[in-house]
Amino acid sequence: MKINGRTIPKNSSTFSLLQPLGIIARQISTRMSWFGRISWLLSCWAAVFPFSALAESPTITLATLNWKPYVSEEIVNGGFTTEIVRQAFQRAGYRIEVTYMPWIRVLSEVKNGMFDAMYPAYYSKSRAREYALSEPIANGPLVLCKRSDRSISYHSLDDLKPYRIGVVRGYVNTAEFDDAHYLNKKIVNSDKQNLLKVLTGRIDLAVIDMFTAMQIMEASIPRAKGKLNFLKPPLEVKPLYVGFSKKRSDYREHLGAFNRALNEMKNEGLIQEIYIAHGFRTHPSP
Repeated sequence: MKINGRTIPKNSSTFSLLQPLGIIARQISTRMSWFGRISWLLSCWAAVFPFSALAESPTITLATLNWKPYVSEEIVNGGFTTEIVRQAFQRAGYRIEVTYMPWIRVLSEVKNGMFDAMYPAYYSKSRAREYALSEPIANGPLVLCKRSDRSISYHSLDDLKPYRIGVVRGYVNTAEFDDAHYLNKKIVNSDKQNLLKVLTGRIDLAVIDMFTAMQIMEASIPRAKGKLNFLKPPLEVKPLYVGFSKKRSDYREHLGAFNRALNEMKNEGLIQEIYIAHGFRTHPSP
């Protein structure tokens, strides 16, 4: 046999060391029983492709809405709440599949067990009964938006009685505000519609997340810049949660694994890094 122009004798020890792997395999195979051959091949396969690489991580199915800047299929990595949720589940040993739909449908389908969980959700007593809520994943300032040329202020909800206030269908706001049936609330279908109605004077105020309002004006209603502003103080700085379906038999396991991973990320400063990567220099820690 010639290797690099040199003839190697067949009885040479060098030849035996340099024989192609396929020849060695055939020599071993002829000396093995059928069962032995199979066992040896499986061992070789396992050495090249570890079992952990072949086994697919279990999947968590998630339902959410398009709610910029928190979550959207149009934002890099799905928005910063999606990135937080994905990294926490990956750390816990899961991969995720995210489906986007209207929020009312999100709540219904997760409640009925069609998905493992939904996010990002505000807290309410009814939600705490219907879903298993995680540790907070983020916070959002819930505010009242008005036209800049209107002199409206408030110290309590009673001060808002004279005004028409837009609220989005299916959204939870604050417990006190949602229970204030004496207020003149106007139901709308989206945050953008709410802002447009304030801008055109069809309503006086809109209940909206401040970051969401800023993003909508930047992307979709540029003429609103300088014409809308926010009342102080916020109605509430609201924590956001992942809500697990109690109809899923393994929801306690998923919830526990997620919370442990999320708390590790908080302790390591990874949540803050995700905020900064998405353009948020500061945030109230969950």
